[in-house]
Amino acid sequence: MPFPRLAAITTAIAAVGFGVASCDRPTPLVTMESDGDFVKTNAAQYLRDGALIERSVSAPQLDARPGSSLNIDVPTSVADRGYFLSVNNQRITETITDTHYRYLLPNVQGTVNLVVFAAPTGTKSTTASGSWPFVVSIKP
Repeated sequence: MPFPRLAAITTAIAAVGFGVASCDRPTPLVTMESDGDFVKTNAAQYLRDGALIERSVSAPQLDARPGSSLNIDVPTSVADRGYFLSVNNQRITETITDTHYRYLLPNVQGTVNLVVFAAPTGTKSTTASGSWPFVVSIKP
């Protein structure tokens, strides 16, 4: 073989290429905004191609004023599935299919656990196909 070093380099490049191709893709990001403050997070759970991806994520905290708007942005891939909001383990919305949703916070103070859930896939499933946890601290 006239170019043994070239063959070794080509093999190394191919191995690196296969390694990059097999890396996990990140889960979709969901963003929340209130009064100009933004937080975002990856999914704690996300169903992709029939496989459930579970990650340990810390719920980001967003400070908001009582009665203010909470703006939620999801990627098209999540909006196409549909999603809904849950506060302290209680579903508070019907299924949403827009990439942007505006929620008016109640005129109270306190801390709530707000989770964006991706709707189940298929008509027979009742399990959410993704979840993005947030902590919203409502205070003046």
